[in-house]
Amino acid sequence: YRVCPLGFLQELLGGVWRRTRLRKAQAGVSSSSAGMSEIGRRPDVGLGRRLFLSLVAGGAVGLTARQIYGKHYPIRPPGAIAEDKFTAVCSRCGNCVRACPKNIIFPDVGESGVAGLLTPILKIDPGYCAEWCNECTEVCPTGAVARLPLAAKNKIMIGTALVTKRHCLAWDRGQVCMVCEEYCPYFAINIVKNDEVLCPEVDSEKCTGCGLCQVVCPAETKAIVVHGKPQMKLTRQEL
Repeated sequence: YRVCPLGFLQELLGGVWRRTRLRKAQAGVSSSSAGMSEIGRRPDVGLGRRLFLSLVAGGAVGLTARQIYGKHYPIRPPGAIAEDKFTAVCSRCGNCVRACPKNIIFPDVGESGVAGLLTPILKIDPGYCAEWCNECTEVCPTGAVARLPLAAKNKIMIGTALVTKRHCLAWDRGQVCMVCEEYCPYFAINIVKNDEVLCPEVDSEKCTGCGLCQVVCPAETKAIVVHGKPQMKLTRQEL
């Protein structure tokens, strides 16, 4: 069971506002009773304040990180419109979050900056964006995520997997491991030789960023990880 993040935040802040008004209305009745009621309500007001400050702080951290380390693209549901429009069009309703059978879509609390608070982002591992699923593309009420048939959804590149060689069992340790290549549903992992050891290399032209390779990677620190990228619109022929 999941709660709509926007509705939860609205209800929480609305409750704080109602309690504040009630406290002001009761302030003139008696100083003692007003003091008692204020004590009883402080935890709720404090909760709302802490939640608000946490969201703002998370957004600020995400924004600062992008300024320091360069442009960063969150991994959006397949079919998401351009990032600069997505944060304005998305209603934060949580439909795509609830629809995902792999439970990998979450409300953002800072990765895409203040403008992207509570918008949906994908977090790969332990689940991945399955090639047999397009549920999230069927439920968006605003058009922030396009409605796509399954075949078209599987052509959308939501990100690109990158291999970190120093973490890879094959590249770094010379061990026999091509698990990512074996599982990739899009045949996007090429096999190259390094000192006669077979090693993985991602074909960025084929990789959709589904994340299955990241999920199955047996390295202690994941050696292959999906990074977000702007999604290209499909042509009419591709649709």
